Amino acid sequence: MHEEKRWILSESIPIPNDFRAAIGGHPIVAETLFRRGFKDIKSGQAFLDPDAYNPCSPDELPDSQITYALLSDAIRNHQHILVWGDFDVDGQTATTVLVQGLRELGGQVSYHIPIRAKESHGIAFNVLKAYLDKGIDFLITCDTGISEHENVQYARQTSIPVIVTDHHTLGEKLPPANAVVNPQRLPEDHPLRTLPGVGVAYKLIEGLFGHMNIRFNPEHYLDLVALGIVADVAEQQGDTRYLLQKGLIHLRTTKRIGLQTLYRNANLNPLNLNEDHIGFQIAPRLNAVGRLDDANPIVEFLTTEDSGRARVLAVHIDAMNVRRRFETRQVEKAAEAQLEASPDDRHAPAIVLHNPNWPGGVVGIVASRLVEHYHKPVILLTGEDPIHGSARSVQGINITKAIASQADLLRSFGGHPMAAGLSFSATNFLAFKRGFLSVMSEQTKDEALIPEIQIDHVITLDEITMDFVDQINRLAPFGQGNPRLNFLLQDLNLVSAANVGGQGEHRQVIASDASENQHKFIWWNGGDEPLPEAQFDLVC
Repeated sequence: MHEEKRWILSESIPIPNDFRAAIGGHPIVAETLFRRGFKDIKSGQAFLDPDAYNPCSPDELPDSQITYALLSDAIRNHQHILVWGDFDVDGQTATTVLVQGLRELGGQVSYHIPIRAKESHGIAFNVLKAYLDKGIDFLITCDTGISEHENVQYARQTSIPVIVTDHHTLGEKLPPANAVVNPQRLPEDHPLRTLPGVGVAYKLIEGLFGHMNIRFNPEHYLDLVALGIVADVAEQQGDTRYLLQKGLIHLRTTKRIGLQTLYRNANLNPLNLNEDHIGFQIAPRLNAVGRLDDANPIVEFLTTEDSGRARVLAVHIDAMNVRRRFETRQVEKAAEAQLEASPDDRHAPAIVLHNPNWPGGVVGIVASRLVEHYHKPVILLTGEDPIHGSARSVQGINITKAIASQADLLRSFGGHPMAAGLSFSATNFLAFKRGFLSVMSEQTKDEALIPEIQIDHVITLDEITMDFVDQINRLAPFGQGNPRLNFLLQDLNLVSAANVGGQGEHRQVIASDASENQHKFIWWNGGDEPLPEAQFDLVC
């Protein structure tokens, strides 16, 4: 059963005539832009059209000049550069961008993406030491490293340069690297501030090409950047939105054989590809490999020019995705059973559950689903000792900050306001749970945990046309920082309903209004929900 939601209807606001005329098209487009903070014509047009946006120089990233100098020297001196990435899609694509870019510049490059089950996030000391013993000359991280103080210090003591590129929340002090390239070091309103790991990697490669006076071709990388931005749910502000808009264009015509093979296997028409296809079909497939297996072959998959090899890797990716879906369903059922058996857990201000046998690769997915269902922060933990897992939050509650309040009990933690990872000794589980829930009870009130739906406009059934949809899609791509519009339809009657989906989990509903206009809707995950027995209002 879905939780009750509070509907909030946006108030009408006056839109300047010159702004409305400059944006053009359906009035809803200008109204939405103005309501979301684009008060001048130039910023509104730049949000809609990437060609009207002026992207930042990569030189504005912290420590960018130091990074260019060190990397260009390493390339010219034929030093062995190791790129250390992460196993989610942002990490996979960031690793690929750095590896591809450095190799285009003539660099001698190898790469390492941690194997989740063996190493977890970040830098595992024993793996780092093995690479150092083999004789790497240079270490650069991507989408990781901001909390790796001891491992960075150890690498520096072996006299190799270390560059950390990351976008995760800063700790109290920076790691002792030669350079720390993290947009979180920039002012909060800086256009580069919301870049994910792949965005940071892209801007660095762009800047490095310029530093070495070699022509840079954005088309070689922007498809990967779009994948990482959507998969990491990066906030669409400034350069992040610009790169996503440009990247989607190139993703539709990508020359990467691996992605072309993935499109065919997923029955995707690349010419119509949008952010939803990335979020619900492409990214889950790539993420499944990182969650359940070894993500290092994904770099090969994204760079290979051998169609046979691409097909072999694509078969493995699809197999991991099938396994991911199965394990996700199993863990979700088990978590729901724990909540059903424990009223204390069910009614707590946040959900904190542990099962030593849950696959670590899917607890984050299930945590997100439980957040959606219960609209409260969720931490799901696995393993026997240490215990480790993933956290997901709701708007307004910084989950990483809340976890940090228990830092004295933790071995490691890190992440974003909305998502985090953590690990700690099994003996600290009860103390952590008590302390964390205490912090949550202070931060939340019952009122705050009622999910809200912001309704942008009231419309009628006869307004829903393809032209109307095309106008709304001028605001796309949608996502974090640019949510989809919600529309209220009033006084509808149910005509028919049928369960759809592989397991009947969704509903296809046909509704009509007083003028006998009819329209078809899909009620996602509404397969078990009760149907209205009288006239009803609908948010879509």
